[in-house]
Amino acid sequence: MGRQKRPAREESDESAYSEEEHDGEAEKTDTHYRENVLVATPSLLNKTFDSCEEFNSQFAAFCKRTHQYFYKRTSTTRQQRNTKIEARYAKTGSETPASELFENLEFPLNLVSYLCTHAGEPRDRGSGKRPRRNVRPVGCKAKLHVLQRREGDRYFLVVSVHHTEHNHRVRKTEYEQITRHRMRLNSRELAEVSTLRWVGVARKKILKYIWENTDSEPCMVDDHNLLAKLKKEEEADSTVSERLSETLNQFGNRRSMASLMWALAGLTTRQSPGASFCMRSLFSSFPETILVDATHGTNAERYRLFSFMAHDSVGHGQHVQVSPFSQDGDAVLDALCL
Repeated sequence: MGRQKRPAREESDESAYSEEEHDGEAEKTDTHYRENVLVATPSLLNKTFDSCEEFNSQFAAFCKRTHQYFYKRTSTTRQQRNTKIEARYAKTGSETPASELFENLEFPLNLVSYLCTHAGEPRDRGSGKRPRRNVRPVGCKAKLHVLQRREGDRYFLVVSVHHTEHNHRVRKTEYEQITRHRMRLNSRELAEVSTLRWVGVARKKILKYIWENTDSEPCMVDDHNLLAKLKKEEEADSTVSERLSETLNQFGNRRSMASLMWALAGLTTRQSPGASFCMRSLFSSFPETILVDATHGTNAERYRLFSFMAHDSVGHGQHVQVSPFSQDGDAVLDALCL
């Protein structure tokens, strides 16, 4: 059964780019990129801010209100700016005035450039692999520059450049499709998801939990990325050997795993090779370490199946389990691979 959509919100989805009325009917506009379509947004030009925190909070609120999204393209530090000023005065043989230097440690950056996420020229798709998602670069020229300035002992930030025209749709629908906006979890919700991952809840169930208990609307890829990030943070202080030992212990202790002890009448063999139905979950949980090779049903040369091998991230392998079979007929292997 597919995912059940949430009820539509009552909030207005109006934006700066709306459909024009023509002869009493709404004229349908092309949703694809067109060079002659320009969307004007409010301007922050010459607006000042007394601290970096004030700028960050007001800029985030501005982007959310206008449904825009920028990313930091370049930045120049305060020290780099001071070094250039000192070098310029050094060429003339004079000392740099103190009023020309920026010494306030609360403003570490002198210039920050922000670009629209649709900036850049689209790559030719005439050949190669088609991208999984929509391509963002459409040559948008919208950008914003924030510059540090000084008036006596007062330091502040000012928006020195702000190009406000976009050549694409700017509205709530596109704004909420950005990955960072699809997955918005606070510390409590993130801790609950981490607990679900730690106890072994399936990823689809974790995704459903996020849909039903938070305001986020992630897709399965967002869920995979979040769980991978949580796992990486958990294993930050562990070594490859420790993770390998833990995974092998989990592999051997679960009754669904292949190392399950079997007591079959008339047989002395009590261990089995990797069962095919659990390979995907095991490899997904520890892809850089475990490689399970199942040969049941494909052993045309009648080789004796006897070992279990673990591989590390660079391909080095070592036999970590040896289980010779006194009898390896179809009846035995069918029972062992259940």
